[in-house]
Amino acid sequence: MLNLLIVSVMRNTFNIAFYCRASKADRTGLSPIELSLSINSKRVFKNLPFKCKATDFNKKKKPQDIERYLDAVKKNINEYMIQMAELGIPLTADNLLSIISTGGVHQYTVGDMFKEYLSILERRIDIDLSLGVYRKYELVHRLFSQFVPDITELTTISNAKITEFQIFLKGKYDSSTAAGYMTKLKAFFRYAMDNGHLKANPFANIKITREKKDIEILSESEMTALKTKDLHTDRLDKVRDIWLFQASSGLAYSDVIELVPEDIQEADGVYYINKKRVKTHTEYTAVILPTGIDILKKYNYQLPKISNQKLNAYLKEIQDICNIRTNLHSHLARHQYCTTLLNAGIRLETVSRAAGHKNTKITQAFYAKMYNNTVVNEIGKVLVNV
Repeated sequence: MLNLLIVSVMRNTFNIAFYCRASKADRTGLSPIELSLSINSKRVFKNLPFKCKATDFNKKKKPQDIERYLDAVKKNINEYMIQMAELGIPLTADNLLSIISTGGVHQYTVGDMFKEYLSILERRIDIDLSLGVYRKYELVHRLFSQFVPDITELTTISNAKITEFQIFLKGKYDSSTAAGYMTKLKAFFRYAMDNGHLKANPFANIKITREKKDIEILSESEMTALKTKDLHTDRLDKVRDIWLFQASSGLAYSDVIELVPEDIQEADGVYYINKKRVKTHTEYTAVILPTGIDILKKYNYQLPKISNQKLNAYLKEIQDICNIRTNLHSHLARHQYCTTLLNAGIRLETVSRAAGHKNTKITQAFYAKMYNNTVVNEIGKVLVNV
């Protein structure tokens, strides 16, 4: 064994030693030299690639080839420690051993950050994260890698570069979508910060804001046209039925896809669904309106299934055929359901539960929209007695 002097490096107690054990000899009688590192009482070991006879290693005066090899190892370790100090990498036994094993300090890249964080998110799928949300994180990675290559060293990403990317997103997407993607990118960089890969936060002083969008719903005349128009094709008829079922149940399309006949419950003639949302895992109790019940019975409680992308593409066709001015898409059906309930006088808390919102603020912010005739009728009834 060769013991070196215990020294203090950046207030860390550091010790290095080498061993060569005859018990680990191979068939030729050669044993690997074993490196022992101890930093602040944490000790780790590593077998080095150099082999020799244990009797030669344990001599007071070692052969020159062994001495030269040990000197080279010590020199490399000293250089690695200097690199760690320059890059702000904590001097721990595990960190130093990892750097020795990889032949030097690995420059942590943008690609490393995305790969590590996505692997964590992937393990959360179907636990507290939906596949759809995970795919959006993947999309953020693809977008950012087009803007900043994966091989870019993470520490070179500046506040200005993040600002440029934000401008790029705002030019490509609407304000809400761009803000959502920026929030997800910020989560990636927060992970890097929390794990010591970044000293300065490139998101400092960058504000992520969402413009409030008016919630669209179909007017009563548009709903009538949608329900009664002859679409001439079975394909579009099925798409219309799926959308009308959503508008009669408040289900997002990801929840419709997962629906099975056993999910439909009935009590005193009222049909409802009690499950957890696929996207947020929030529990909901959606009472199905009469139109939705008719559609369920039409398909024997097994609705047609197509991809969300095709569904929205076909809805554009239906929008044109029915001369609907409102932008018709899958998620609009949830708006329609919640607004229908609110216009019928259902309490905000009840609508929130039916839609599976996490809190009533979401319901109030997005769905507290009244038809003009509802406002006129309600106030009119009060004015009669004034």
